[in-house]
Amino acid sequence: MRHPLVPNDYLHTLGNGDTLRYTIRRKKDMKHLYLYVREGEVEVRCNPGVSIKSIEGFLRQKESWILGKLRQRRPEQTPAEAFPWDGRLIPLDFREEPGSDIFRFRYHEESNRALIHGPSFPSDEELRELYEGYYRLHASRILEPQVIDWIKKTGLEPSKIGYRKNRSRWGSCSSRNSINLNTQLLLCPKELQEYVIIHELCHIRHKNHSKDFWSLVGRYLPDWKERRKRLREYEKFLF
Repeated sequence: MRHPLVPNDYLHTLGNGDTLRYTIRRKKDMKHLYLYVREGEVEVRCNPGVSIKSIEGFLRQKESWILGKLRQRRPEQTPAEAFPWDGRLIPLDFREEPGSDIFRFRYHEESNRALIHGPSFPSDEELRELYEGYYRLHASRILEPQVIDWIKKTGLEPSKIGYRKNRSRWGSCSSRNSINLNTQLLLCPKELQEYVIIHELCHIRHKNHSKDFWSLVGRYLPDWKERRKRLREYEKFLF
């Protein structure tokens, strides 16, 4: 028997420019709008007669509450001990440079160490900026070959591929089939980067999380459930 609450997925642009994916569940006897945030998923429940415009306005009013709930699942981390990269925490060294007024960050793959040069040890916020700069610099080099490889395998081709920081999503696919991947995907191991890439490519064909969508994901990644579960463990590192 079909469940009376039929899910539909939508995208909401937050005030900071990030994209939030949410689900709408409609039921005839609902008189008000209800908002739920569970396991990192945002859901609106309402009457079938409520317009998307009204729901978008409701979400704008509740943005601070939504982001607060999402952050409860990933408490603020102190990044001073290690550099998150490729599923590992890379030991972090500091070299003081008296008289310098800038910070420089380098990751040495050969020694598997991260090194910061600067006038003093950077604050947590300065560290995050250094990390994000490194992710942003290398996102296209590391992620794009994987995207191109999976485009060839699936035949699902986006109109555009972009890379930008997002505090709430690993990736997104717009109504025009433009895919954006979170630069912070580089802190995840390759198999989880691959899951996000395939997930977003499959949204080119299915703009929701229906059975057909997950069936398509499963065609390319039979272990997608396990990968999705593992990916949630890395949400605590998002900043």
